[in-house]
Amino acid sequence: HILDQVAEALGEAHSKGIVHRDMKPENIMVEQRDGDDFVKVLDFGIAKIVSGDASKGAPALTAIGQTVGTLEFMSPEQLRGKTLDGRSDIYALGMVAYEMLTGELPFKKSKSTSEVIQYHLQTPPPPPSTLNPEAEIPAQVDELVQRMCAKSRDDRHSSAEDLRQHIDETF
Repeated sequence: HILDQVAEALGEAHSKGIVHRDMKPENIMVEQRDGDDFVKVLDFGIAKIVSGDASKGAPALTAIGQTVGTLEFMSPEQLRGKTLDGRSDIYALGMVAYEMLTGELPFKKSKSTSEVIQYHLQTPPPPPSTLNPEAEIPAQVDELVQRMCAKSRDDRHSSAEDLRQHIDETF
């Protein structure tokens, strides 16, 4: 339910041509509304307008090729300073989902910044169920998270709406 609401908020931003670029647990607030969890996505402070009318005439907030964000949640293309789209936020949300399910990030044994970067660039994460067998995570959830965390953006969900559909089919 929480993952779906975050994907919905990101989809709204993406539909306006905005990529968050710093999706991480600290930027997800959950509050109770009428007994239900209600999610807010926070801190669009380093978001980038990548398309649409809003991008015309907007000042560039970062230089071309500049990398900004939180290392532990950055997509491979973000680390490489490539052009971003919503699939970069989906990768970061995949890392968040991984941590939600296992209590840790898949590269927790990395001992240096360069090892974390290499992980993001080259190492597919193991299924979350292998790091948290007690949780009895279903194979369909492993598949969902691993697709979100694919190293190639072309292998990820094509959009936040595509992700939401996959979440709906999984749960």
